[in-house]
Amino acid sequence: DVDKNSIAGIQTTRLGNRHKAEPVLETDLRNLGVLARAGQVVIRADLVNTVQVYRDYKDTVMQEVDYITEVENALRMSELITDENIVVPTTYKQLCTSELIVQDYLEGMTVSEALNRNEAGENMIQTIQNQLGSDLSEQLGSLGYYFMRASLVGPYVYGDPHPGNFVLMRDSKVGIIDYGVILPGTARPDHLYKLWSNERVVWDGEQIDYAQHVVDMFRFYNARLFEALDRVSKEMKEFNLMDEFKDMMARLIEPHREKLDTHQKHGKGSQAQIVVNSVNGDNRFAIEIDEKNARLARARAQLWNSIGGFNLTESISPVVHKKIQNFIESHPSMISPKEPSIGLEEATGMVYDWFNKVYERDPLLFGPLFAKMRESLHKDAKLTT
Repeated sequence: DVDKNSIAGIQTTRLGNRHKAEPVLETDLRNLGVLARAGQVVIRADLVNTVQVYRDYKDTVMQEVDYITEVENALRMSELITDENIVVPTTYKQLCTSELIVQDYLEGMTVSEALNRNEAGENMIQTIQNQLGSDLSEQLGSLGYYFMRASLVGPYVYGDPHPGNFVLMRDSKVGIIDYGVILPGTARPDHLYKLWSNERVVWDGEQIDYAQHVVDMFRFYNARLFEALDRVSKEMKEFNLMDEFKDMMARLIEPHREKLDTHQKHGKGSQAQIVVNSVNGDNRFAIEIDEKNARLARARAQLWNSIGGFNLTESISPVVHKKIQNFIESHPSMISPKEPSIGLEEATGMVYDWFNKVYERDPLLFGPLFAKMRESLHKDAKLTT
């Protein structure tokens, strides 16, 4: 049975008749695809894979206008989101069609509206408390914790964290609407948690190991390559490839250390991007990014940008990171390293292919490292070609 008084969230396509809108979208997407393929001719794919970017964009757009899929997503997420402060509206599947979604109405104020009013000078912490009896920091913290935990646990995480899709409600609860896009959680929670542990160091006021941080970032975005590097490194008795790799990072970062330390001191939280820019300009390290992990990272960044819009990052982030740490400490198996699934021959081939790419970009930087690795493998009779 459906309580008619509870229903107000009836979504219809904002583009008018769906059957008229979809052909227009499909035509536009085809044209964009042509441009993406043409652009790849002049842009190195390892710098920006324009074709892959187009495919991901197309998938996202078509998901957004596919109401049948959105209904299934909403029903799936209502089962997966169990956080007591996060509200998923009930979806009435029996009333939904390809052009209509019927859900419970979530009463409150969208984060988008709150951000606009905050930017206009209104004290939204006080306004939310007065109008809704809610703690804005607690609400935003609930969103941050949900997203980070779901990214680790999976199998899916909410994928469209636009501020207009979050509703600040009474009793410090926050609602999530618009389930056109959901993302799979990471396949390597151990790698993702290591990155977040580095961030927690910053918020704890300690000195971050920048070189290790960039190695961890590269490992997260290209796990297969770093599995190969680890595998090859273990075969060398007199030479630790990963230690040398980290030392190389440290040398590249050193000229930027003062800028990085300043950002850390003032809690600006942008160290990661500075590190990446300082060591990997023009994709010097030929990192082929795992797009699934990249989409997770972009979604998380969008959510935290909203939190930053209220100038609450410095107060909320340490609390959220601590909750994630406590969660992992009670579920340690979640971040247990996976056993390598790559053989030495395949790993060596991958590493050689990678070295060929990076050597072309910067022979002075990578030449000595490649020579040391080759000499060590020959000496240990692990390499015959």
